[in-house]
Amino acid sequence: MPDKRAGFDELLVQLRATNALLAKLLSVNAELTQGDLILVLARAGISPAEIADILGTTSNTVNVALSRSRKKPAK
Repeated sequence: MPDKRAGFDELLVQLRATNALLAKLLSVNAELTQGDLILVLARAGISPAEIADILGTTSNTVNVALSRSRKKPAK
């Protein structure tokens, strides 16, 4: 019987790679900053820890960006 955990781990690796590629494409093609990407991903319901993983940064950086965005006046 195949190990289900090994299949899950491989899927998780592929998902992380896909997420990172999509974030990179968004930043290059739409000229989005890291802060913009953080807001886009947060609005999509992704947790700060997951956003940090996708963008290759720390969850503290993500939390600071989210906090600063809440303090800015609405445009």
